[in-house]
This record gives sequence, structure tokens and C-alpha cells, in this order.
Amino acid sequence: MRRRTKWLMALALLLAAGPLIWAASFLYRFIQPIETEVRPATCAAAMKSIGWQLPARADDQDCTEIASNAFESGWAGEFRLLRSEARDWLAGLRGTQANLYEDSQLHLNIVPPSFGRIDSVEVDVRWEGEERAVVTFKTYNG
Repeated sequence: MRRRTKWLMALALLLAAGPLIWAASFLYRFIQPIETEVRPATCAAAMKSIGWQLPARADDQDCTEIASNAFESGWAGEFRLLRSEARDWLAGLRGTQANLYEDSQLHLNIVPPSFGRIDSVEVDVRWEGEERAVVTFKTYNG
């Protein structure tokens, strides 16, 4: 065989093997079991990932990041603030809102603007007495 023919055969073999190697690595990644890790996080970081801002006077913050090897990070948390500030904060949230009102609780399912990989956010606001509000949120992404 001529030298040129050998090089052409080697090049054809490499071109054929490339997509096979890529497909095998792609399948290997998705065959792995899904591992999740829940770790403490700041509520400011969680809000930033959604494209929102944490209210300046939010207190009793308890937020977590749900990290996974298969999906983008998810977030969940709870914080408290003054009832009057909660109304202003909720009114300023960016995204499509579907509101469900109940006696002492407000439930929102919000689709944030295209910011990161958060598909939707579930926000619950519970009135705690006459002056306080408890905000709970959880993100969903896929």
C-alpha cells in the first residue's frame, strides 16, 4: 500500500471514531446515578440565581442549595420581613405570576425571566401576626 493511502485510511478511521467516542461519553454521563447534595447557602445567592433581589431587611434567613450532577442547582429557603415590605417586594418580582389567595397565605407560581436555568419558582407568603410575613420559596428547573 502506498503511504498516502495509509494516511487517508487513518484519517477516515479517526473521523469515524470521533462521533462514537462522543456518544459513549454522553451516554456514560447519563447512565450515572443522580446524586444530590443539599448544602447551606445565603438567601442573597439564591435570589440572585433567580434574577431577583433579597429584601434589604429580611431576617431569620434559612436557605439551601440543592446541587446535582444531572441538573442545574436548585434553591429553597425561608426568610421573614415586615408585612408592608413583603407586599412591595412581591409587587416588584420579575416574571409571570399566577396568584392563589387564601385567608392568611399567598401562593405564587412564578416563571422568572430568562435568567440562568430556573424554570419556575414557588413562593408562599404566610402572615405572622399583624406586622410580620414569612416567605418560603423553592425553585424548579430541568
